[in-house]
Amino acid sequence: MVRGECGRLPLCTTYFINCIRYWCNLLTMPLHRHPKQCYNMLKSVDDADRNCWASKIRTLLYKYGFSFIWISQDVGDTNAFFRMFKHRVVNYCTLDWQAALDTSSRYDHYNNVKSLLTVETYLTMDIQLKYRIAMSKFRLLNHRLNIKLGRYNNVLKENRICNVCQQLNNTNVIDCEYHAFF
Repeated sequence: MVRGECGRLPLCTTYFINCIRYWCNLLTMPLHRHPKQCYNMLKSVDDADRNCWASKIRTLLYKYGFSFIWISQDVGDTNAFFRMFKHRVVNYCTLDWQAALDTSSRYDHYNNVKSLLTVETYLTMDIQLKYRIAMSKFRLLNHRLNIKLGRYNNVLKENRICNVCQQLNNTNVIDCEYHAFF
């Protein structure tokens, strides 16, 4: 959820993109260069079904749908391929983030307030820090409402009653983020 608020992708995306960028540079190097010779040796090790750096590159290319590039060992237009690969990695990570939100009941509230992997405007607004912190804590479920505390204490959802409403109005209302906000 924190990455979602800040509009950040996992750090592995940078690692993947940089590895493929270096691999593209290796492919275009002349044969007399030492890095190219080392790559050719790693490629032959991978061809012999042994695990090495080239195996990781192959796995990355296969994972993101570029198996034909690995088989041909030619990317064509390096810049166009690299942009396509980067775009695919970003889309994959964004979809993975969205799927994690959709499949977990823990993120029910967050799913209602956040749908795009972008920086939230309240983080960049010129307001006091304590208000930005309060907004972040509320959105990221870092609060002391019974809806969250009951999950940790194994209390059924319908029994997580708002203490304030029960004491003041003698009513039993579920203490959720929506109720607390309004």
